[in-house]
Parts: sequence; structure tokens; C-alpha cells
Amino acid sequence: MHFDKFWLDVSANAYWEGAVPLEVLAKNIKNDEGLYERKLNSFQINYGYDGEYEIENDVFTFPGAELRAYLSFQSSIEITKPLRDFSSVVPLPKNRVIDATDYENKLFDIVNGCVVNPPQASGLQATIYFVANPKSVIKSPFIIKSLSLSSLADLTDEVEIGSRYGVRLRSSSNFAITKESVPYLYLSKDSGVEPLDGPVYIPINEQKEVDYNMGLFNVFLKPNFKNMGAGSHVLFTINYNNDASIDFAGDPETGMFNLVYNGNDKSEHTKLYKNGNCAYELDSDGRVIDAKDVLLFDNQWAHIGLEFPKVLGMSLGGSSIVFNPGAVFQNAMSARVSGNQIAASVILRTWGEVKAGGTWGEWETKAANYEELMTEGQYLTFPVDPTDMFNIFTGHNSIVFDSIDKTNIIGSRAKTYSSIVWNTYDRRPA
Repeated sequence: MHFDKFWLDVSANAYWEGAVPLEVLAKNIKNDEGLYERKLNSFQINYGYDGEYEIENDVFTFPGAELRAYLSFQSSIEITKPLRDFSSVVPLPKNRVIDATDYENKLFDIVNGCVVNPPQASGLQATIYFVANPKSVIKSPFIIKSLSLSSLADLTDEVEIGSRYGVRLRSSSNFAITKESVPYLYLSKDSGVEPLDGPVYIPINEQKEVDYNMGLFNVFLKPNFKNMGAGSHVLFTINYNNDASIDFAGDPETGMFNLVYNGNDKSEHTKLYKNGNCAYELDSDGRVIDAKDVLLFDNQWAHIGLEFPKVLGMSLGGSSIVFNPGAVFQNAMSARVSGNQIAASVILRTWGEVKAGGTWGEWETKAANYEELMTEGQYLTFPVDPTDMFNIFTGHNSIVFDSIDKTNIIGSRAKTYSSIVWNTYDRRPA
């Protein structure tokens, strides 16, 4: 009405159902006796459409949704039961994990990316139903891009999660994973691993190398605050030196997050970045003087980078990076410090700090020589920092011109592109 344009359109109703035997999703696993048995721990349902939903009382609700999807388990040798024969629906928990061990005559709500713990695979099939009620089909066609089931055979202890280019992740809890070719413009696609009801972690330095030190850590994350609840929560943790850790924690109600140090404190020099921008003010000696929270938005990608001028020792057992429920994670990168790639700068102690530090007798126990008296320590500077990583992975390490004025480029080697059309992707329709 705002643009004074009207057209006739058609609302529609569509119904579809399909079934797959659980035996197809299962896999032969060798047991302790050396015999093979057919196993299916869980499977993930993907159909590329999030649609409209709300979280109420820790379960999904779908007021006014144009698409509803359901799941049931039925005998493979009987005729598939139609949707109308079910009288009630089991709501989907907010963590998107369905426990279907009690499945008789039950219909389960499902959404894109949910994980199902099914009953025993023998003799059963999973039946999926789609009920679509689009409000218009001419100006706004309704399309389900694809339907896929991705199965996990065994999760008795922990499972390794293969990544496209990097190390393998591990988990003993339910997780959802989507693999895309990355990086991509503005991180508009939904790709990565999402812990659902427990952590997913990356073991560091499994070879127990004694000189393994980490200077940088970068990760892209897209919060899903609905799976966190209220209060202060930890999105990821870096465990180092066997008894120390750094948490990236905050409040999902406000979206404000910062670093929490446990054990060996690194707060004096550690720099926190969001989308290439440093969240800290530093003094001339490289020490943090004004720490700021970073603001995260639900369902919106952000790049979090950490720089450790005082490196984290990852040589001892238990060194790991742990991702917790509450976000989708991708492109996690940790950089091991190499001696020929860094520069060290000393932190000078002022004469006032020397006088405030105690008597000469007290200083004799703390400083063996003049150098230790006048220097507090040292910190490292890196040739590549989280700002560079953000620019590289989001395509911002370039020069963009958007003007009809004449442009002169002198002394710069670059590639020029014209008439660029950006393609974006959004799983949640406006």
C-alpha cells in the first residue's frame, strides 16, 4: 500500500511425506569381541529452511509458520501412517536434540539442523512430513531446497569431526555440523559446527612438544543465545599450562562478552578483537589500561581474535580449545609461535615503581642484576594480528572505489574489478 501497488496472488496448501529405513543410515561397527554389529547413534536433518519460530518454556513453538515439519518412527514392513492419524506432537527442546527412544505412536516436531537420537535401527523407518501453508506463491514462491539426513554411527566415547582444511575436532556430546566452501562474502552462509547439549573441543599439542607456545587465536562465531539461557555463560575456553584457562564469557541477555582469566593471569597484555577492531586501550609499554566488552548479536556472525604478547604455554597435557553450546563456530585458527617470526620488546619499570616496590633488601630477593631491576618483563609483537586475519577471510584486504570521480593510483600494484554483483544467502527470511 505504501507504493500504491496491488496484485492478485494465490495462497496454497501442500503436504508431502517420505520415509527412509534406519538400516540405511546405520553402519557396521566392530565391537570388543571382534564382531560387527549394525549401529546408529544419531542423525541430523537438513532441509535449508529455518522459517518462523519462537522459544517458549525451553521448547520450540511455531505461531503463524508457513512450514511445519514432523518426524515419526514406524515399522518398515507396514504401510506408512499418514499425519492425520497422530493425535499429539512432542515439542522440540531448545537445544534441537530429539530423544526418540520412546517413539510408539508419537510425532516429533523438527526444524532444520536438529539432531535425532533414534530407537534401535532394526526393522524401523524414519518418516518425515512437510506441511506448507504459503501465503503467496506468485510474488513469493515457496521452495524447499533439499532434504538430507546425515548419520553418526557411534558416539560411545567421543567422535572425531573432520574439517575441510584443518585439524579434527572431537566431541562426546550431540552437535550439528554444516560444511560449506569458506571463506565467503560477509559470512552470510551458515557453515560450521554447533555444540548442542555439550562441548566440542580441539586438542592442542597431542605430540607433547615442550616448546609449544600459542600467540594468536581466531574464530568466527554466530551466536544462538536461545540455547544458552539467562545469566553469564562461556562460549569458548582456551586451556593452557595444564591448570590455567581463559574464558570468553558474557551475558546472552545483553550480548556483552569479555575475557575471564582463571589461574595464570594474562590480562595485562592480552588483546581482544572483534571484526578486526581492538577492544582494548594500550599504554606505551603495550599493557592493557582500559578493557572493554564486545557486543555480540544473536544469529549474526562475528570474528573474535585474541593476541597473546605473553604467549600461552600449550606444552602440558590438557591443552585444548573448547567450544560450548550457544553459537556456531568455524575457521578456528591457533598460531604457534616461531622464534624467527616474532619480535620482543622490553617493559621498562619506572624509578617510581622501583621505589614503590620495597627496600633495597627486598629488591635483592627479586632482582639478581640491574637489568631485572629496571625491566618488568617483555612482550612479543607479531607480524600478523587478528585484524589481518579478519581482512583476509572477509575480503577486506583490498581497495574499493565507489565513485564517478576520476581516480589516480600511483605506486600501487593491485587488481581491478568492475560491475561486481554480490550474492548473499540468508537462512532466516525477513
